[in-house]
Amino acid sequence: MAERADAAQPVERTTVSLPRALARKVDYEARRTGVSRSAIVRDALERYWADEPERPLPDWVGSGDSGRHDVAKRAEQELAEIVDERFDRTMGR
Repeated sequence: MAERADAAQPVERTTVSLPRALARKVDYEARRTGVSRSAIVRDALERYWADEPERPLPDWVGSGDSGRHDVAKRAEQELAEIVDERFDRTMGR
């Protein structure tokens, strides 16, 4: 069932709006199992994507020279920022 977040992995705080009935189910399960609401939600999200294969970074990541020395360590973050920027442009933001 739900566990505490892995201390070795960085976490990101987020806010999720749930319909009242679903929030009550989360609260009930948290009380029943003695774990936090966050742990219940994390577990549900992990189960939701459990069968989805891990997506490797594109082959081109790391193939250029940006002049920065930390890019390889931050490749996923850099890629996410590019995707976010393109999404915002597409949505007219």
